[in-house]
Amino acid sequence: MVDRFEWHEHEPEVGGPVDWRVTGSPALRGTFRAELPAWALTAAEVPPCGA
Repeated sequence: MVDRFEWHEHEPEVGGPVDWRVTGSPALRGTFRAELPAWALTAAEVPPCGA
């Protein structure tokens, strides 16, 4: 399982906001999705338990 968090928050190490999101920009989101391996599934594609 690969877990990706979507945070935009203040980071004390840099003394300001850091945008960790990959969905915050359409261009970045598209590039990220294009680079996912073929075996990667989104939540909507995972079969329910017991199916």
